[in-house]
Amino acid sequence: MYLKKDSLYYSVLYGCGVYSLTGEGVADPISGEESTGFSSTLYGENFFARAFGRALEKEEIEDYKRLVLSPPDVKNILWPMDFVEVGKEQSVEGVARVDNAYAYDIAKEKVRAKDYVFLFSNKAYPQSISLEEYLEQLEHRYGGGLSDRSKWQNYQNPEILALARALVEKIDALNREGYLYLDFHHSRIRLVNKEIYLDFSNLIYDMENIYKGRVYKPTFEKLPIEFTEPELYTGQKKNIDFTAQNYSLASILFYLLVGRHAYDGILRAADIDDSSYNHYIKFEKMCNSPIFIFDKQDMANHPGHEAKDEALLERWGTYPKMLRYMFTKALSRKVEYGQETSYRYQEELPTPRQWLNLLYTL
Repeated sequence: MYLKKDSLYYSVLYGCGVYSLTGEGVADPISGEESTGFSSTLYGENFFARAFGRALEKEEIEDYKRLVLSPPDVKNILWPMDFVEVGKEQSVEGVARVDNAYAYDIAKEKVRAKDYVFLFSNKAYPQSISLEEYLEQLEHRYGGGLSDRSKWQNYQNPEILALARALVEKIDALNREGYLYLDFHHSRIRLVNKEIYLDFSNLIYDMENIYKGRVYKPTFEKLPIEFTEPELYTGQKKNIDFTAQNYSLASILFYLLVGRHAYDGILRAADIDDSSYNHYIKFEKMCNSPIFIFDKQDMANHPGHEAKDEALLERWGTYPKMLRYMFTKALSRKVEYGQETSYRYQEELPTPRQWLNLLYTL
């Protein structure tokens, strides 16, 4: 069978990397959505695809070349094997995105010329569930209809503590391989038999580029708002750095080990969270007014006045002193001489290694 030139897609990395569309949908093992299938014309290997929803800058293409060619030696993380450029006369229908949009739902669009499509091996992947789905399972097991999830979602629950340790271990291992991970979203963190799997994301950064200050900062809608550093989301902070990752890690650990989001206090008590739109608006307000619910220097956003809020405050007082200290250090805004300072500094935020050392003492 002869293939027409305009039906072929050429690798950005390899001279022998030539691919064609299979004409069949392939299930994305992470999202479960049907994606476009690709096949190697030389070796017959099949791939599922994800697209970048924009043209890449020249430096970005070089960065992604290095990234694809240097997969981390870390177990259970999805990583592309190649990427191709969509030609001027070509289009690819219905490809999922590498760069998720969290601000609102975006339907899968046609990938246009100058878009880039990342190819992932279509091998057998274990069936996974998202972090949110896993927590829902635990809620059914432990919650028993409790309105206060912090009664069961806390560090004293061995399954929650094991989950927190596994997540930090994965981030620490990725850091030691030279990468930062900033996509702390429920859908990106997967579980298979209580084992953490990380999804590939445009919010994975090569540390070498971090040091050089050569990092593309995503637009706000590409950031997972629940756990993103507020200053990064609002634009006060211009660069991606270690602080951004370490803040996000502290934020999601607080949610896991305490059972509430770090800024979900009395200021947000009247906010409605009954739809994806209202959920996003609520967290956008948190980013614009990030006052830690246990911040002793600014108690304007204390947990609240309801019985469950008072119980949470009392329970917080029983947490190990070092655990409370590290959360307060990472999630409170620094105040000096009565002036509010928005930025957190790298040396002030706990690292994954420091979190690991603490979590294994609990």
